[in-house]
Order: sequence, then C-alpha cells, then structure tokens
Amino acid sequence: VGVMSVFNGHACKDARIVLGAVAPIPMRATQTEGLMRGQAWTQELIEKGGDQAAEESKPISDVRASADWRKRMVAVLTRRALEEAHQRASQG
Repeated sequence: VGVMSVFNGHACKDARIVLGAVAPIPMRATQTEGLMRGQAWTQELIEKGGDQAAEESKPISDVRASADWRKRMVAVLTRRALEEAHQRASQG
C-alpha cells in the first residue's frame, strides 16, 4: 500500500492510494481517495479508509493466501499507511 497526501491545515487537500498484489496489476483506490479528500483525518476516518480500500481491492486466492485474508490485510496495511502519512504531515 502506498499513500501520498497533501494537507492544507488539518484538511486533506489531495490523496492518492495505491494497492499492490490485490488485483492483476497495481490499482488506485479511487473511492478511498475520495473519502479521505477534503476531510480532517481522524482515527475514525482512517478506519473507514482501510475498510473502503479492502472493499475496492480485487484479490485472488492462490497457494500463498486466500482472497479473504488479502482483503483483511489491505484494510490493516491501508490504515497503517494512512496513519503514517497523517503523522508525517502533522510533523511538518
């Protein structure tokens, strides 16, 4: 999961979220980007962002992991990436 964010004060001016290994090619989570854009990033919003990214992902099951497990990991890793992006932006 990769996150790029631009903040104007406390509000997110722009966000890009990319998911890898959960679709045939790396994909942007555009619905999640829309959810995060224009908002102050609270813990609740970050949780919703992780859930939304998992819903957008299109993982397959294979010998390494099931599609369900991959979706759960998308939620967890997206939340972590959003938290880190917010923390870095807050530090200036």
